[in-house]
Amino acid sequence: MRRFLGLMMFICLLFSGNCFAMQFSQPVQIGAFGQFPNQGFTFYYGTIINSGVYFDENDEEKGYKKGIARMGDGKDALYFHYDLDKDIFKFGDKDIKNTLDRKYFVYNVYKINTDAEIVIYPINPPLMYTFIAKMPNGKFIKYIDTEEITKKYFKYENIEDISYGDLKVQDNILTMRYFRKDKNLHEDEFFEGKIYLKWNDEKQNFDVIIDGKEFIKRLSV
Repeated sequence: MRRFLGLMMFICLLFSGNCFAMQFSQPVQIGAFGQFPNQGFTFYYGTIINSGVYFDENDEEKGYKKGIARMGDGKDALYFHYDLDKDIFKFGDKDIKNTLDRKYFVYNVYKINTDAEIVIYPINPPLMYTFIAKMPNGKFIKYIDTEEITKKYFKYENIEDISYGDLKVQDNILTMRYFRKDKNLHEDEFFEGKIYLKWNDEKQNFDVIIDGKEFIKRLSV
């Protein structure tokens, strides 16, 4: 028995503590919606129940200017509170007091379950991510977003633009790709690399690890 426990501890150390790390499910999309110029919000993907006021009562196709949209069912449902007149864009609980501000105009929303009774909701406006979570006590918090990652890890003067995509779970680590456009590249070229978000139980947040391998890619015509 002691030999077995010793072997298990060695394997855990070998894989940097992943044996006891929080376990993640693969991301599942639960909603997609957007707000376009001179229109309200249009909800076009997912099991969304929306209770709202039309942007134009004479033209329902222009979407909604105010309301509450629900993505998902039961205790893991995520709510989006919005009011274009008051500039309100909030994600979280049905109770607006337990929500977080996230102002964008197009949203793709995903859900990741964990074995720690924490539900993570990656919010993906095109080309970036924000990771919010519902804690076991029901409180919503924000973990990290790609704007913070850009400011901290990509400070090169010759960067013109950087974007993110392709979120997955790999070996119990969240991974995503980044696409970096530099001034010294040809107009149809960009760098592609990989970012790992590894759970840090002590910090109760993610550590960001940038893969040092980058590849020059070209836009396909």
